[in-house]
Amino acid sequence: FVTKFTAQFADAADYFDEPRSGEEPNPLQWLNMKPPGHQPPPKNVHLDLRKANRSQLIAAGLLAKNIYVSDLCTACHTGLLFSHRREGPLSGRLMSAIGQRQ
Repeated sequence: FVTKFTAQFADAADYFDEPRSGEEPNPLQWLNMKPPGHQPPPKNVHLDLRKANRSQLIAAGLLAKNIYVSDLCTACHTGLLFSHRREGPLSGRLMSAIGQRQ
């Protein structure tokens, strides 16, 4: 998982937090869901998707000052946000959009 991901982005190493022992509960449970034909990532991988997405937006030309990254966890705030991880497939969906003013 890590090797395939890091091969796609020059600064991919910056997206990973400190390695874990693998004994801790996985804070990103969805990473362990195994799609057909794929293996789950190692338990000691902790990918920071917020950091990865922010970096990709900047690489695509967005100014850092125009990017807002929320600290809210969907699984921790189910009264405010939907969470497939916490509530299952009938929880609802989230959507985001990026636009440009002309």
